[in-house]
Amino acid sequence: MEEHKQLTLHIYPSGEGESLTQLYSDAGDGYGSSPLDTLHLVRFADNLELRREEQGDYPFLYTSVKLHLHGLKIQQAWVDDVDVTSQGQELDYIECDRFFKIRLQID
Repeated sequence: MEEHKQLTLHIYPSGEGESLTQLYSDAGDGYGSSPLDTLHLVRFADNLELRREEQGDYPFLYTSVKLHLHGLKIQQAWVDDVDVTSQGQELDYIECDRFFKIRLQID
């Protein structure tokens, strides 16, 4: 879902395991170049890892990304290995810029 050039990803993680999806973006006219991002989600007992792989030589079309996690609370979050949470926070979403890896410690 795109809102004000912010990409919102709604994550509904199931039990432990992996899932894969692709995000296709274009200018909305069906012509010209278009990026394709592959999103790979891995869930472990107490954390999630989301990796994004870009295909094609295209600019990232969004100014920010909001990752909304449904059914679980985020205890700590790392975006490209940088801690982006404050001590004691419990969140159901995080916001960041373009990323390649997000790791979430969950409750």
